[in-house]
Amino acid sequence: MKKTTKFLSLAFTALVLSSCQELNLTSTTISQISSESSNIAVDNSSKSSSSSSESSTTTSEFSTTTETKTTSENISSSSSSSSSYTSTTDYTNIDLLDKTIKSDEIGDNSYSTGNYGYSSKTNLTYYRTTSPSGCLVKLLKNPSFSINPHPSCIANKDPYNGIRQIEMTYSADSDAYLLASLDKSYSEKYDIKRSSTFTTITLRISPASYFKICSTSSDFTINKLTIKYDNVTEVDKTELTYSDLRINMSDFYDTYTPTPGVVRKAPSKLNINDDGTYSVSEYKEYTYATSDWARSQSNPDQYAYTDPVDVANYYMLFHTWPANYGTKKGVKQLKNIFTSNKVRQVSEYSRQNGYATAVPYFYKDNFVYYELDIDVSGTYSTGSRGTGRLVVWNTGFNATNYDENPVIVFTDDHYATFKEFLNYSTFGERFNAEQAITSYSWCLNKTLKK
Repeated sequence: MKKTTKFLSLAFTALVLSSCQELNLTSTTISQISSESSNIAVDNSSKSSSSSSESSTTTSEFSTTTETKTTSENISSSSSSSSSYTSTTDYTNIDLLDKTIKSDEIGDNSYSTGNYGYSSKTNLTYYRTTSPSGCLVKLLKNPSFSINPHPSCIANKDPYNGIRQIEMTYSADSDAYLLASLDKSYSEKYDIKRSSTFTTITLRISPASYFKICSTSSDFTINKLTIKYDNVTEVDKTELTYSDLRINMSDFYDTYTPTPGVVRKAPSKLNINDDGTYSVSEYKEYTYATSDWARSQSNPDQYAYTDPVDVANYYMLFHTWPANYGTKKGVKQLKNIFTSNKVRQVSEYSRQNGYATAVPYFYKDNFVYYELDIDVSGTYSTGSRGTGRLVVWNTGFNATNYDENPVIVFTDDHYATFKEFLNYSTFGERFNAEQAITSYSWCLNKTLKK
């Protein structure tokens, strides 16, 4: 089943005014279609084809696009149609309300590597940030070991109807950007130029209800932020959806208990047929090991898996975690077997609140799920575990065409967002878990048949 995502694409030339100079601001449409890799091939009678679309923008013209979206790290395909109309409303004489947020009004410095949360005082969700004294917020550069990390950002949680201007005082070592839209597609992008000293700018934008200020490659510090809005423009409440392609874990899980040294293969590249079935064109091999068996081998580290794809594949094949993973009490012993930077912790939980409400897990008596630590910063230790986890819902998801085999999700931001493992060496679209920072909540993915 395909799902349709409506994106509002607003295009125009915007002006940014500095306190001491005039800066150029450009607006571009974000096409939110993932194309991180191409591990799925579509088989059409042994022929392959690809298509691309280009969009152009016209000043003072609004473009509405309806888009069918299928995304994952292994597939990218879409078809879209668009229509445009010219705005005839004169907004030049509308009185704007304003919300000013000053320094020290977020104030979350719990972790120097980044904090995640919501400030009701400011109506801002903050994502991988710190709050230095005298500043509103600092957006931190992306972690280097994660998989397509979401940029650090701040965003309004509740809408401001008809945002027209955003003023900010900031400094940044490299360019940043602002995303805005009437719905939560964040389909319009406005560049923010680097400035080594604090500079005040005004971004004049098309009517919007939601915005995100983002930085990826360097720290970005904001001292003051003012949102100006008309309180007239209606919020677009269209629910945004996505559809990834997945396969069931049961297609590759052998129910018999393996013995140490057994090798099993996980799919890493698929061919998709016209009838919705698939075949596997490439595999990755994994060796089952216990910690005691690994100790007896000449190189125990070759049986230690730490990459999130490898750990997820291993669990899919063997329904347990790799030998270099242990409970809080057991990790000390593992450091006598594996190189210490290969040792990871696994934790068991049975909570039904918090991020557990973000997915349709199958609840049963004695329900438990597991968290397997993943290093996304390059600084992991069992004493400082960082923000990366694989969460294994051992009873599966209560969803159409999902079976009762485990479903795995990945978080690189300490449960703020999740990505579902699609069971062929890739993760799907990022969706909201404990924070509403993306455009999506969990959506039903299409299950392919073998």
